[in-house]
Amino acid sequence: MNDQFTTLKNNHDQELAAAKVSAIAEVNTKRDNTIKMLEDLTNLSSDAKQKIIDQLNSDATAAEDNINNANNNSGIVTAKNNGIQALENYYKTHKDSHDTALASDKSSAIKDLQDDAQKQIDKVNGMTNLSDLDKKSMVDRINADVDDATLKINQALTTKDAQSESANTQKNDSKICS
Repeated sequence: MNDQFTTLKNNHDQELAAAKVSAIAEVNTKRDNTIKMLEDLTNLSSDAKQKIIDQLNSDATAAEDNINNANNNSGIVTAKNNGIQALENYYKTHKDSHDTALASDKSSAIKDLQDDAQKQIDKVNGMTNLSDLDKKSMVDRINADVDDATLKINQALTTKDAQSESANTQKNDSKICS
């Protein structure tokens, strides 16, 4: 009787250990995939990315500890799911913040570009030494430059790229009016 109990206990312990190893592997895979997804957050500095990676590693370690402390399959599954959810939530918070900031920065760059373009157009329209045809040609060139720059700004992956495109176009458009 004692041998049967020992055998059952050993089988149970082995199954529990295997379930823990599997759950920890799933958490680590989620962490690794989440870290890879950070590359899509192009507007983050290296330091900001490293802080996120450090927190993801910490969350994965906490999940592993919780999995190892679980006494049954249900506890293992709960600890694993909570760990994966913590990783997803942390990443999503930073992704949403990143996307919102980048969109706002792009909008600002486009607004600056459009404001400057309007000043250049007003300057052209105020030039008395140009024919209406010359004025139209210059205004069309400014508007075409703004359209091209707006497209590039919307495609920019970083705030720096968006602001640089806006500044370069403003600089080029001011040359048109010189």
